[in-house]
Amino acid sequence: FPKHYPHEELLNLTKNYVMSGLMHRVTMPEVPKQINNKFDSEWLQSWGQFMSGAKTPFGLETASFTALTIPVLEDPDWLKPDPTKLKRVIDWWSAFYHNISAHNADWAKKLFDYTIDEPTAHCNKKVKPRCEDHMMEIKNRADALHQANSALRTLVTTEKCTTSGIKDGICHEDPVQKPIDKYIDLWVPMIQYLAGRSEAPPGGQNCGSVLPKDSQRHFYNNVSTPNMWWYEACFSEGGCSAGCKPHSTFSQCLQGWPSMMIDHPAIRMRVWQWAAYLYNIHGELYWSSNGAYRKSFTPGSTNTSDPWVSQLVAGGNGDGNLYYPGRPNKIGGTHHIPVPSIRLKLTRDGHEDFEYFTLLEKKKGRAVAVNMMKKALTAATQYTTDPKTLLETREQVAKLIQG
Repeated sequence: FPKHYPHEELLNLTKNYVMSGLMHRVTMPEVPKQINNKFDSEWLQSWGQFMSGAKTPFGLETASFTALTIPVLEDPDWLKPDPTKLKRVIDWWSAFYHNISAHNADWAKKLFDYTIDEPTAHCNKKVKPRCEDHMMEIKNRADALHQANSALRTLVTTEKCTTSGIKDGICHEDPVQKPIDKYIDLWVPMIQYLAGRSEAPPGGQNCGSVLPKDSQRHFYNNVSTPNMWWYEACFSEGGCSAGCKPHSTFSQCLQGWPSMMIDHPAIRMRVWQWAAYLYNIHGELYWSSNGAYRKSFTPGSTNTSDPWVSQLVAGGNGDGNLYYPGRPNKIGGTHHIPVPSIRLKLTRDGHEDFEYFTLLEKKKGRAVAVNMMKKALTAATQYTTDPKTLLETREQVAKLIQG
């Protein structure tokens, strides 16, 4: 949000977006630290309700954050940390954890540090010095975080094996990253790397560069279920430069996984959580919910990135954007409000489907729940395209829960 917004107005607007997210089963864990970076009475007044269970205007009776990013006081240069700055960071983390834990121990369990994003991207490009730098940054930051408190978790968006690790049809973990595994607590691989694909795409393309189904799931067997998330990136939706081109020009090898793009079939948004249940994933990371806003809602702005006009971001229509800015000059009224997209509504429905399968598992066991799911989805790229089949499956699950 623009820096010139008055603090109170910015805080209220931000809280409206956070509330809207929770009403759609979505947590915005990075938001609080943008406004309040230390745990004190002001933090509690602003964000406490969202941690303990906020009363929503409609829908859910209450909703609360499922995760929370711990703030970082400053950047000590994680490759070669400055000792004085590093001590301040560790003391800051320690105090934040102590204060939030003393207030509510369950809140403290939701904390994580977004340690680094996609560190192996450079490894895949054979840029070894930079790749190894990222590994050292992970180690140094993890050491500092765990020195502050051993219960704090690192989160890294990475995979134990990517397409560059396929040799003779077997997936091998990157040797540069392997020694760093022990410093990663929350694993967040891309959906297509974790799930792979179970069939050749339409057109018979050779997808040797795409991991085969379940070829690396075993790498994560020692990761506790709550610490196993996944995420969708531009490569999950057809390519990072796909843009407005017809679907036929996308790489068909990068098609078919659940997607949040505007111009993809709606069912691809709904089945993301079905696939998450099937693969025993307990968190979905999405890089932004208003990535197309930029300056679009700044008074007097003529920025062409206005989400009401275009949402083409990172090669995808709607990538990182699940809202429209409800400005008075656009929808009327007296103040800016969040306008949820239909895609966000579909994601909410998918989360509720996940909850249905979880309830069925508790009542009749996971095998029964998975067998019911397979009437509509058998793999991350194999699912019904008929909404009727999906809805009938959900209704049958509900009857088994009630029966």
